Amino acid sequence: MDGQLFAVGGYPGSDWARNAAAAGSGTLTKGNKVRHIRIVTVPPHVARRVLREFALQVPVGVRFAKSAGLVRQGTPDEFEGLAGTLSVFRFDPD
Repeated sequence: MDGQLFAVGGYPGSDWARNAAAAGSGTLTKGNKVRHIRIVTVPPHVARRVLREFALQVPVGVRFAKSAGLVRQGTPDEFEGLAGTLSVFRFDPD
């Protein structure tokens, strides 16, 4: 979104999200390409935008959230309402 890379925690309070926030940095690997990143927890106003876009761009994530009972229909409005419940991170180049 806006040329930046974001990640959404799958469950409220998930270990992955807590560990990512605590670490503050990580490594993304795709094939032979390795990128070192800073993991930044975004503020709620950014999380709302990211979650709305997530509902439109990540159908597998929508199905996951529906099966987990986080949303009913998987609409952008429902996902926006998860801001503050699901962790949203921005991955910045390190």
